[in-house]
Amino acid sequence: AERTPEEVAVAAAAAAGEALAVLRRQGLHKFTLIIHLPRGTEMDWRMGKEVLRTLQRNYPERLYRALIFPCGFWTQVAWNVLKVVVDVRTRQKLQFLNGNDPESFQEWIAPEQLPRQFGGEDPMTLPKALRPPTSPRPGDSQVPL
Repeated sequence: AERTPEEVAVAAAAAAGEALAVLRRQGLHKFTLIIHLPRGTEMDWRMGKEVLRTLQRNYPERLYRALIFPCGFWTQVAWNVLKVVVDVRTRQKLQFLNGNDPESFQEWIAPEQLPRQFGGEDPMTLPKALRPPTSPRPGDSQVPL
């Protein structure tokens, strides 16, 4: 079942709130966001905009860095065109990682804090609402929580 940008934004905000609660207990107040777009993923700009707007509204100045992975040649071309209209502080927070090598994350995130699916040691999994959608089974809620 497809999720609306608003539903994904609410789920992302909830996940960010949980992550920030853990970080606060460690004396930290910012988080790094991993945006994983496997090859062939169709970019939904409306959804991305809604998620970022919701995070900014609910957790202002909490984003330390966003790592977007993997990025090919055309993503870099688009970013080079678009970044001239993006605030300098925001530009500095966005890192587009090339290639298919998850180990490139280790330059930005310690292995013990990096999820296993990206070559790290953290067994964390995504909340159900943020996992890729699957076809609903009879009786399933249309909006996973």
